[in-house]
Amino acid sequence: MPNWKEILFWLAIGTLLTPFVFDRGSYFPFIIGKATAFRILVEIMAVIWVVMVLEEKKKIKLTILQQLVCLYLIVLILSSLWGINPLFSIFSGNERFEGVWGIAHFVLYFLILGTTFSGKEWEKIIKAEVIISTLYSLFAFVGFPYLGNITAYTSGRLAGLTGNPSYFATYLIFNSLLALWLYFRQWQEDKKLFNWWLIPFVFQGIAVFITGTRGGMIGYVAGLGFLLLWLVSQRINKDLAIFQKVSLIILIIISVLLGSLFTFRNSDLVQKNFTLERLTSISLKDPTAVSRLLSAQSAGKAFLERPLLGWGPENYQAPYLKYLNPEVLHYLPSDFLFDRAHNKPMEVLATTGILGLLSYLSIFLFAGWFLWRLRKNKGLSLTAILLLAVLGAYFVQNIFLFDFHESYLMFFLVLAFVSFWEREQSQQGKEIEKSSVSQPSSDYSSSLWKILLEIGVVCLVISSLVFGVIKPYLVSRGIISIGKYLAAHQPEKAQRELKILLRNPSFLKEDVIVGAKKILIDQGISAPEKQQQEMIDLLIKEGKQLYFLHPERFLLETTIAQLETFALQWKNSYKAEADTFLADLTKKYPNFPLLYVYYARFYLVTGKADLAYPKLLQAVQLDPSNGPANYFLFLIEWNKGEKEKAQQHLITAVQSGITFQSKNAVLKAAAALVPSHRYDLILKVYQQGLKLAPRDADIYTHIAATYAKLHNKEKAIEFARKAAEIDSNYKEAAEKFIEIIQKEQWDKIPD
Repeated sequence: MPNWKEILFWLAIGTLLTPFVFDRGSYFPFIIGKATAFRILVEIMAVIWVVMVLEEKKKIKLTILQQLVCLYLIVLILSSLWGINPLFSIFSGNERFEGVWGIAHFVLYFLILGTTFSGKEWEKIIKAEVIISTLYSLFAFVGFPYLGNITAYTSGRLAGLTGNPSYFATYLIFNSLLALWLYFRQWQEDKKLFNWWLIPFVFQGIAVFITGTRGGMIGYVAGLGFLLLWLVSQRINKDLAIFQKVSLIILIIISVLLGSLFTFRNSDLVQKNFTLERLTSISLKDPTAVSRLLSAQSAGKAFLERPLLGWGPENYQAPYLKYLNPEVLHYLPSDFLFDRAHNKPMEVLATTGILGLLSYLSIFLFAGWFLWRLRKNKGLSLTAILLLAVLGAYFVQNIFLFDFHESYLMFFLVLAFVSFWEREQSQQGKEIEKSSVSQPSSDYSSSLWKILLEIGVVCLVISSLVFGVIKPYLVSRGIISIGKYLAAHQPEKAQRELKILLRNPSFLKEDVIVGAKKILIDQGISAPEKQQQEMIDLLIKEGKQLYFLHPERFLLETTIAQLETFALQWKNSYKAEADTFLADLTKKYPNFPLLYVYYARFYLVTGKADLAYPKLLQAVQLDPSNGPANYFLFLIEWNKGEKEKAQQHLITAVQSGITFQSKNAVLKAAAALVPSHRYDLILKVYQQGLKLAPRDADIYTHIAATYAKLHNKEKAIEFARKAAEIDSNYKEAAEKFIEIIQKEQWDKIPD
């Protein structure tokens, strides 16, 4: 008979490696691959687990913690069924790829781990996880050049293969504190103050702060501070005496350091250091903090409307938009469209109601109560306190965030570890008890039942893998394939792929419509007129059918509006529909600047700049830094001859990071900025032109001249030489230009 337990052990180790999975060919490369790999492994584990239990005739007895986690899952299912969009609640979309279906896999994972492994095996699992996370963190610092334009940093902050610095910080918090548990575990054996586990603890703890994630910093300090305070508060214990002294010293150092940093928060030393600046900017008045509080207020109002089971998991955006406080636009004008509350307890309250929140909190309350009792066991006191610190740190940081693959993976891993200790301490039962029936029955009925059950589980898992795991993954890759086919000048294949994707699965149809719109319109990947028109018409048709079923889907609404506006180029019948649709949207969501931009674009396409102008002014009134609105105002003012006004709008648009779609647009914007002498912004504009036309010598000459205006000799010469290298016709002019630069005759550089 195979060693089922050993197979499960190595599959469990495999799940710990899933954060490394990155699939560049999928719609959301940092999300889909991880979740797909994890679900496949868990479903394989489920089959083996069932076979193991049946073959060995063992009986599963769930601990109280395991029962509470199962209860939470049941409430999630009920909330989904009574929510506003049950299908989306269960399966989610590509961007999050969570839903009840995803959480169910983590619960199953938790049950398998918590009912299978012994103490020694658990220690090996935790060691493996800390080693894996250490390599993962090192990998993040080194970066991954083989992934092309995918980097280890997001907005200048360390993110690694999570793709998000906040996600990375949460992952680090778990593993830093688990490394500390392993340190104490080793110390209990050999009483040596230094061992290898101290290195990943310190390394990953420092990395939490390097991510610049303030919620993560607060959570980590809360968890570590709890541990240090507990150590200091213990009665004089010979074994712990050294740690009591060290803990007291660390607490004093942390207090003095934090006090000094906040006292001198405006000094150059603090302001010029990214980590220190982020740390000292923690405040309830900080724009990010205020936006989170306003989101929590919206969640509270959403709860009052549907108090029992909420709006359904994954459906937070609908009530958030309904109860949006327009003040949030003053704090996060370009990033206020939340589909998560950025506060896990409040999100649970809004989406699953009071029943969901109580069942969710019961997991933490019971785990905390159990671990607090476990601390009285002298041999397990450090284990209990450290696990309390881990769960406490995670809960605190989740007040500022939400869950994702890495956090779920670590949370349910730690919960399974806690349930193992609960089972160990229980006097009522064991992890798995042998059935009292040890002899096979003479009529073979039990054997037949076992075989039928095994076959049923295998069939269920195969169906789940095909329809709930593999198909969604293929849809994600299919969306990217549309763009690849178009870029490779294979429009027929792109069109055929789109039709296939729109057939099923239906719960990902919105992703297909939104993703295809981004490819065909936002990214401007060209297609022959016939295929482009047919694809856009198909997207509008499918989008409206889906919108009829789910009018609460904001992203779907705005996508349809943009598609109809774009389609006016060949189908005038969309005009009345688009006008009505956009009018309804601006009434439904009067505080959303982009909706007025979409409406203005519609008027510009139909040649009604006079009607577009007031819509753009409304957008700018709501969000003065709105890039698209300011850019369209620039175009209108420029055509009217209001050059100064136009220039100010263009400056704002470029500063906001507006994206240009063509070389002509780049050249026009750069020329319009020349009178302002904002060569820093002109450079940003030309750099976009370089992305649009990477082998255009003309663009290189413009960039060279702009660097010269900024008195950057090295870059000016570099780009001048590159222009001559691309096109030999520029060689003579480049040589004269370089001569002027070398002599620093800046006044001879033309605008």
